[in-house]
Amino acid sequence: MTKPPITVKATHTVVNATPERLELLDVPFWLGPLDHLIYPSVPINVIWIYQPSTEFSSELVPISRLRIALSILLDYYPTLTGRLSIEPDSCRRYLDRFGTGIPLLEATCDEALTVFSGSADGIFDIFNFPSAGDSLLGPWQGSIESAQRDSLLTVRHTRFACGSVAVGLRIAHMMCDAGGFLQFYQDLAQLYRALASGAETTPKLDVAPAIEPFLFGKIAGMSDEEREAAVKDQPQRFSLAPDPALTSAPADEGDTVPDVKETPTSPPIKGRTMHFSAAELSAIKKLATPPSGSSWVSTFSALSAHIFQCVHKARLAHLEAENLPASSLATPSFLTSIKCSSQLGFPSKYFPNAVITPFAEYPLYSGAELDVAPVFVSPSFTLTALVDGLAYFLQPKNLNGDIGVLMSLSEPVWGHLGSDNGFRHLELSNQSLAAVETFGVL
Repeated sequence: MTKPPITVKATHTVVNATPERLELLDVPFWLGPLDHLIYPSVPINVIWIYQPSTEFSSELVPISRLRIALSILLDYYPTLTGRLSIEPDSCRRYLDRFGTGIPLLEATCDEALTVFSGSADGIFDIFNFPSAGDSLLGPWQGSIESAQRDSLLTVRHTRFACGSVAVGLRIAHMMCDAGGFLQFYQDLAQLYRALASGAETTPKLDVAPAIEPFLFGKIAGMSDEEREAAVKDQPQRFSLAPDPALTSAPADEGDTVPDVKETPTSPPIKGRTMHFSAAELSAIKKLATPPSGSSWVSTFSALSAHIFQCVHKARLAHLEAENLPASSLATPSFLTSIKCSSQLGFPSKYFPNAVITPFAEYPLYSGAELDVAPVFVSPSFTLTALVDGLAYFLQPKNLNGDIGVLMSLSEPVWGHLGSDNGFRHLELSNQSLAAVETFGVL
């Protein structure tokens, strides 16, 4: 049996540096309505990797210092030391058991970091790491039971044989959105750097985060009048009760036994990294822009439409190869996020969820410096990310105008996409503009 290259040596429980902070929290601490939109066990996962440099000769990111920085940080985010509870009748979510703490896993890797580089130029790809990065993160079971038992946050410190270090964070998505998550790590990095400077006093954040969820009071309790008004409000395409037409069978069909057919096994979903150079992006944007200059197309919109259109063509090609009708393909949709924090006047460092169903732009590298700047940052592609058609647009470390796209697709669709000359060789027409207009991504 092959020895796993990564081994957990110890698990440390980290609690608040100042336990008195917990006394200021309401118990129960209700989550807000935007936080209730996320399934309790879905996490956000990101890994930061740091490599020794000639400018820094000491041990890179000692876990003892990281542990102290985490403990101080939990004074600002004390809710993360608690656990989730869900009311069985109302399904309302709240936090309690504050002070239980979070796990900090200490791990080592027998290989040097460069072993996981997929190219001679040292460029890293998350899919070259064990389990697509999952081995650099703390455990996460993903069940409704574990969501109410386990920590809301896990941190894993992995030291490679060469001295490089990976810091992997996993947090329950219901606690924050991507912006709040990256803000949390930037705050951790700020405190870590202050400790590394040898400050004699406990370091402090420049700006404290806002951790109270939006409209949490409405979850905690509504008056009878408010509840009655909410029930009467019936937004279009939403309903509080099942449609009777869907729940009641016709009288003459009540005893009919449905014809059960074997459902064919779906092909596996695979994740891959695609690198688009600045030159490619410029060409795609040019093809998506009308020559008359009558409208403007952003690079994000042009690339999104280009990928969307080519993936749709690849799916149709797969159906044709399998002799399946095009009607069996689900109706295509392009889903982007709406960031509500600016429209609702949230504080600048609002931590809980403020993004609804993703385009949100956040820095991955800026503000994440510990002893040195990270050489590679990426979300991991765990089971929760293996959703057919899910894509992350990631800015590379070098701000040269390139874009990395992490995407998951059905395995046979990848094959058809790879054989489409128009996907990467840009042998296409102004159909890109039509896709932009049709799918509404402007």
